[in-house]
Amino acid sequence: MADPQGRGGRQLDGSVMRVSSRGGAGRGPHVAFVAAALLFALLGGLLLALALPIDALARGSTGGRWTAYAQVHGHLQTVGFVGLFIVGMAYRLLPGFAGFTRLRFPGLVWPSFWLLTGGVLARTIGQSVATSAPFAAMMAGGAAAEAAGAVLVAVNIAPMSWHAARAGRPFALFFLAGTGWFVLQAVLGAIWLAQLAAIRGTVLAQDRDGLLVFLQLFGFHLMFILGVGIRSFPVLFAAHPATMRRALAAWAPVQVGIAMLVIGALVEAWRAGRGWVAEDAGAALAGVGLVMAVSLTGWWRAPTRVRPASRPFTYTLQPAMAWLAVAGCLLSAFALDGLVRGGAPTAAQWDAVRHVVAIGVVLMTIVGMAQLIVPELATERLAGRQGAWRGIAFGVALSLAVVLRSFPRLLPVQLQGTWVYWGMAVAALTAIVVLALLAFYFARGVRNLPDGAATTGERHERPGPPREDW
Repeated sequence: MADPQGRGGRQLDGSVMRVSSRGGAGRGPHVAFVAAALLFALLGGLLLALALPIDALARGSTGGRWTAYAQVHGHLQTVGFVGLFIVGMAYRLLPGFAGFTRLRFPGLVWPSFWLLTGGVLARTIGQSVATSAPFAAMMAGGAAAEAAGAVLVAVNIAPMSWHAARAGRPFALFFLAGTGWFVLQAVLGAIWLAQLAAIRGTVLAQDRDGLLVFLQLFGFHLMFILGVGIRSFPVLFAAHPATMRRALAAWAPVQVGIAMLVIGALVEAWRAGRGWVAEDAGAALAGVGLVMAVSLTGWWRAPTRVRPASRPFTYTLQPAMAWLAVAGCLLSAFALDGLVRGGAPTAAQWDAVRHVVAIGVVLMTIVGMAQLIVPELATERLAGRQGAWRGIAFGVALSLAVVLRSFPRLLPVQLQGTWVYWGMAVAALTAIVVLALLAFYFARGVRNLPDGAATTGERHERPGPPREDW
């Protein structure tokens, strides 16, 4: 076990990239990725998450373009917000994680940013009014741009992750898988939205949209979160780091399960057979693997290796990992229920588990980890500006949002009434407040952090031993 006070008896600081007294952490491309991610969430995805249930309460129905806007909301969150945040921080952190001095193709960073950002924006504008030919073309073009951007991301991330995996670093297995699923969902989305544009439709078929969201949440987001968690959380919580063998034992069932679910969903979409059997079996297997993977992080232990200034942020990460364990159990339970009933999990069950993941795991992890790994937020800790209340408050507020958004959907229909939509609205408002605070702290950090350090993919210093500077 490593020295609980850090190397040389010093407690561990909270940022992966320390801000030294000789200069700032620089204005790397990660600033643009994080800023765009926050804008997509606050001005798009979360506003729709608040407006849609209010509209349903006011009108007493979800007709008209409600479903199209709901799909736009989901995409703004999964790719516009979370996707851009993950890609931007992966560009910044992966070279150090994998033992490189820089990205292999730093010239692809900005093209991938503009393709992903422009693609999300074009699809957002085009889909709800795709009955008009120009907007249908915009929707299809946006999806194609996203697919091209995802390929550029993979060109940078996949080779470095492969190198790290061959060197025996368990986190890289999850980065590799996450990159692959990210590309797959983007390619499928480009094909299906092109077909939708050809008929000037505004709503993607539920089975296709559901598969894309599943790949985005479980294949893309969770793989990168688990990769970072398996690498860094044992340091935070003074746990034994995962070995490659233990990581593989958790990683393999998740990947096999996702692959089985994808195959089953495609079979169902093409009406070629009993694809729900593969869907249920794959979901059950993936849920078991997720519970095994989260057990490797040591999240339930006290954060003894974290400096007092950084410790409050771990109180956001711990409930996030607890919700990931809950999501894995729910996924397996709903899949087994489907096998018994003779069908895939119901739409309500999928909606519940997706939002446990989206709010309880993904959003909560981003809020917690951003304050530890984003240099513009780390400066607050070094300057002593952050309040000890923040980590606990964010964890409690977002956990309440999970309960309000997810679990009313599991009640019998006759008991749901308007509670479902009220829960959606309050959960969305809670998420908006939390993310708006994070955006304020980030903007203040961008303003206060001095320029001068090299940007992502352009750092030429030789990396030292693996950094565990929390």
